Amino acid sequence: MANDKQDSSGKRPSAVLHRDLHDDPVEIVQASGHCLVLADGRKVFDASGGAAVSCIGHGDPRVQKVIAEQVTKLDYCHSLFFSCPPSEDLSQLLVDSTAGQMSRAYIVSSGSEAMDAAVKLARQYFMELKPPQPQRIRFIARHESYHGNTMGALGISGHKARRALYEPMLSGSVSHVSACNAYRDELDAEFQRQPAGSVCAFVAEPVVGAALGCVPSVPGYLKAMKTVCDKHGALLILDEVMCGMGRTGTTHAWQQENVTPDIQTIGKGLGGGYVPIAGLLVGRRVIDVLDNGTGERVKLLPTRTDLSGASPRLRGRARSAENHPGGEPPEKRQNSRKAPRDRPQANSVFSTERWQY
Repeated sequence: MANDKQDSSGKRPSAVLHRDLHDDPVEIVQASGHCLVLADGRKVFDASGGAAVSCIGHGDPRVQKVIAEQVTKLDYCHSLFFSCPPSEDLSQLLVDSTAGQMSRAYIVSSGSEAMDAAVKLARQYFMELKPPQPQRIRFIARHESYHGNTMGALGISGHKARRALYEPMLSGSVSHVSACNAYRDELDAEFQRQPAGSVCAFVAEPVVGAALGCVPSVPGYLKAMKTVCDKHGALLILDEVMCGMGRTGTTHAWQQENVTPDIQTIGKGLGGGYVPIAGLLVGRRVIDVLDNGTGERVKLLPTRTDLSGASPRLRGRARSAENHPGGEPPEKRQNSRKAPRDRPQANSVFSTERWQY
């Protein structure tokens, strides 16, 4: 076997499919706080938190303790039949952190999966409107953008280098406009260029990460984009996988300008590197339509129960959000779970029989 061979130092080649097969990465054997420890004992200051992930540092004993305790109680929960306290508690915490602006949370395992789910949920919204709008199959994103590495998320992205190899396979239902520019507004023109009523949503990062390098929107940009989306009856999807969960000074980047998206993706800082976790926050506009339709939520992956890696700071931010001027007291919010209804699953775009990862 190929892995039985050894190099000149007597070390067997890695069995991992690394990013570069010709150059193995540096090996990390331990991490604590802000420091990474290499195999030869050297220490590296983790200034970027990996790919903007380790926001509370490595080896936090509070997180370790909660994760260890949860594993002894419940390790897996299949969401087709069951729920569990960690899922309920985290989802409520996330909804509360928006001061009542978002209605429900859906947990997945990565930012790419979150974007895929956001795109599918946008489609379901228009299929469950009364009357339905099945002609809405298109999305508009930005050229300098990166929304994930699955085929769906990459199809939304405008990152040319990462799209190049797979371009013939990517969705043709996505068009791109320029990134935020104080002197240029292309979004309304792009809506008009598409067949009338064919666009599901505009997708954007409030602060562009991988594709531009932490570039924020100019003041007023998000409000202007939301106005254009509303004008054309489309949804606004904000990708906060990299810039969200407290990274900009508020729990959610959109809170800086009080522009509430219809659907929001979150990740990275949500788990802080302790567990692979990401998710969606869904606004009332979307939830109300689903609730008055099939009532079926996204059925893509079983809801994760190892949610203990969420940043401990989030709970404090959620409490602060209770006093947000735009929010409602928690006792007045309509977040209670309703009794199941007798609805035919076959009518749901997301029914398990029709959609699978």
